[in-house]
Amino acid sequence: MIIPLRSLLPTADDVLDAELESLGDLLLRHLKSCEGVSPVFQHGGLNRDYFIAIMERRNIGLGPLPSSEPEYGAKQPAVSRAFVEAWDWLVREGLLIRNHQQPAEWYLISRKGEKFLQDEDRQDRGEVKVKNSNQPTASGQGGDGEKWDVFISHASEDKPYVKPLAEALRAAGISVWYDNMVMNWGDDLRPMIDKGLTSCRFGIVILSKAFLAKKKWTEHELNGLFARERAGQKLVLPIWHEITRNDLLAYSPALADRLAKISATDPQDNIVSDLLHLLGKSIPDGRVSKSGVGGAYVRQAEQSITRITRAVSGRSDDLGPREIELLWNAAKDPKGEILHSQTLSGEGMRSNGRQFLEDADARTGAEWLAAMRSLETRGFIEPLSSDRDFFRVTSEGYEAADRLEGFARWNVQSITLRAHYANAPTEEHVIGCKGITAVPPRYFPDQVGADGSVVRSLKERRSLIVDGIDKRPPDGWSPTEVEFIDTIGGQVQLLRVEGATVLPQARLKILVLD
Repeated sequence: MIIPLRSLLPTADDVLDAELESLGDLLLRHLKSCEGVSPVFQHGGLNRDYFIAIMERRNIGLGPLPSSEPEYGAKQPAVSRAFVEAWDWLVREGLLIRNHQQPAEWYLISRKGEKFLQDEDRQDRGEVKVKNSNQPTASGQGGDGEKWDVFISHASEDKPYVKPLAEALRAAGISVWYDNMVMNWGDDLRPMIDKGLTSCRFGIVILSKAFLAKKKWTEHELNGLFARERAGQKLVLPIWHEITRNDLLAYSPALADRLAKISATDPQDNIVSDLLHLLGKSIPDGRVSKSGVGGAYVRQAEQSITRITRAVSGRSDDLGPREIELLWNAAKDPKGEILHSQTLSGEGMRSNGRQFLEDADARTGAEWLAAMRSLETRGFIEPLSSDRDFFRVTSEGYEAADRLEGFARWNVQSITLRAHYANAPTEEHVIGCKGITAVPPRYFPDQVGADGSVVRSLKERRSLIVDGIDKRPPDGWSPTEVEFIDTIGGQVQLLRVEGATVLPQARLKILVLD
């Protein structure tokens, strides 16, 4: 997805005051995000004239323009010159190179440029060095010393909840960007929000029905936060306010998969203490607020969002079939990696020699991508590059994979379903398929008795997921045994089963008794 320039450099003055090297860095990150998804990137590579034309909103046959106004308004000519200089700097530094297979001036990001983008150890990564120190920068430090710890993205209808939260955060020593506190009469909303996005360390997003109604300015805030996350920073801290998971799934599956606070069950002092821990700030002595949090003591920092994420999300026994299969393959991969690529020919996902999106329909592809996002959210995999081309299994991921008891994947062309009867001949049906996956059993959370004993209750038996079936078993018929042969190892599998359920996308689910 494209990282908008305005999310990195909100105003024309930010562009014009940035040092050349810093401007080139941000331009390269933007150009990388354009590959395969923007007219700036064509079959021959990246085109500088196209980049400038789109920014200036000049119609040169590249399709509909975002608007008729230049990206940076009246100062666009000066901004265009600055970006031309930054482009030339990237060429001089060898970060962009000419595509000599093309007669026109098309450019490609060099190997040096790719390494430059992936260098997580650079101390100046994500910062904008300015010529004039009085200008605010994307690192969050203005010339007057103003720096925001957190920006609260919310709809105006939710101010009765947001205002006390903002006051509690400020009372705990957290600097907060909140419109009633920092916006003055006559301020222009767009530049103020852009400044908040580029100068905050975290963004609390109040997800409510009013927010999900997609008000224009709240969408803009969220897009900016996501753009910076793709640049290698974790920023979005959601709070669900009077909504359900189904409400959120319709708006953003990525947000629905992310661990969130819930306004009805997570008190303000808990949110305050967790944010203090993320910011690396000490917890104030005494009460959070003298004026409005009900005198609640701040909880200790070990209740941090990171620990809650591992405790609640880092479970392997509540993973779905796609998540289980992807994690298992990634853990078996020699390098423990997942390669996720987006090219002009399409999107791909590969691990352990398997292409997950190859020949997949739209729904199946979406399920695999959601599984990858879920594994990242749970902390089982982590990105190795800013554009999320490579993911690596974490230590928690390997531990979770080790707990996947009974998982297996077989290359199978057909499966035989049988039902044995006491007073009738055995009934048998052979169904063609493309593969079979064994999904481990699922359990309810462990219960600890008064005597300290741990009781583990089965939630769902081990099951087989048969992919790509060419026909359905008879309605109302229930097999008691299945048999199939792995075409690679030649091993015959014979299992006692109970029932068969037809799933969407030509799949069959069978519960295993063995």
